[in-house]
Amino acid sequence: MRSFASLRAVLGAVLALAVAGCAADGAPPPPYMTPYPAGGYEYGYADERLGADLWRVVYHGPWRALDPDAAPRQAQIDRAASEAADLALWRAAQVALAANKPAFSIVDRRTDTETHRRRAAFVDDPWWRHSDYPYGRGRFIPPPLPSTYYVPGDASGRARATLTIRLEDRATGAAIDAAATVRRLEPIYGPRALAKP
Repeated sequence: MRSFASLRAVLGAVLALAVAGCAADGAPPPPYMTPYPAGGYEYGYADERLGADLWRVVYHGPWRALDPDAAPRQAQIDRAASEAADLALWRAAQVALAANKPAFSIVDRRTDTETHRRRAAFVDDPWWRHSDYPYGRGRFIPPPLPSTYYVPGDASGRARATLTIRLEDRATGAAIDAAATVRRLEPIYGPRALAKP
């Protein structure tokens, strides 16, 4: 009886460890406004000081599944580029406010996109073997399924926005109000950018 109770305790401990391991693996990804790379994920912001009031801000957008067809895929990658540009602008506003500057001007801006596409194809099944199927009276009995399988096409992509900014003392002319930028972008991207999904 004692051995059954100890076996049950050991099995319970193993099950608890397995559940804890699954919970750790299923942790949600970090928010978008996280330093790059975001905890092993390939997205987030990076910034560096270039001079007294000159900064470079880069936002690496997350990889996204895209439509394999050209027209919808282009619209999706354009939306990803717009989002990366907005998040880089948000980070630029945060940099300005952290430096006690109310505004910043954009000296240079660039947005790059990257897409990967795989065409649909029939692929040979490496696990299919002729020896798995019986021979009858010297004749090969064909397998019920072919040795190839169909892989549908897919696509993925991401965008990267780079801003070179100059911190300003006043939000006049070409200078952008940093606090107003944060107020404008936070309602749009806040739930995904600030809090864990």
